[in-house]
Amino acid sequence: MRVMSRRVSMPHAGKTALVVERAKIVASVIERAGGESMVAKIIYGDKSGAIGLFGVFEDFSTACAATEAMSSDPKYLEFTNLRETSPAGDMSGPDVLSVLYGEIPLSAPVAMIRTYHMGRNNRDRALEILETIDSLLGEDVRLAANAALIGPNMDVMNVVYGFNSMSHMGQSVQEVGFSSEFQALVKEANTLGNLTSSRVQIPI
Repeated sequence: MRVMSRRVSMPHAGKTALVVERAKIVASVIERAGGESMVAKIIYGDKSGAIGLFGVFEDFSTACAATEAMSSDPKYLEFTNLRETSPAGDMSGPDVLSVLYGEIPLSAPVAMIRTYHMGRNNRDRALEILETIDSLLGEDVRLAANAALIGPNMDVMNVVYGFNSMSHMGQSVQEVGFSSEFQALVKEANTLGNLTSSRVQIPI
């Protein structure tokens, strides 16, 4: 099972560029340690304005080995020192999430993430619903889901939609998201868990 690490930093006033610069340094460390990475800016919704740093690994064992490798990387040590001595933002994480469905669309130009508070006993049915949603969306929308493995809230499931552009997101939501078939699936999903937040992010 693939896993993802997530760090989210809300920049202090005037420090966004510095947060991005430091996030990209850590992204390169993640890649040297064997993971894939992405730095993104949240442009709408929950934590708008924050910078996200994501790493994706083949499995939990690989992720743990990467953590060990990162802990001795000079650039990562420099980052952790700067975070303490010259903070540029308020960071949460790293959290670790397990990928339950699809492939996390790191390369997607636009991603919409919808977060549900959902008990583990409802996940299987939720994933069945996602399969049906996937068939409605078509091949040009990338759909994935992940859930907390290590983090502050273990009853969380994130559904990730990857789009080719903002216009593509708008068209997809208008044509599919507002359709009666899609809304019926959303209503059923809401009986399994509560939609607590959503956001839109773009890679930078």
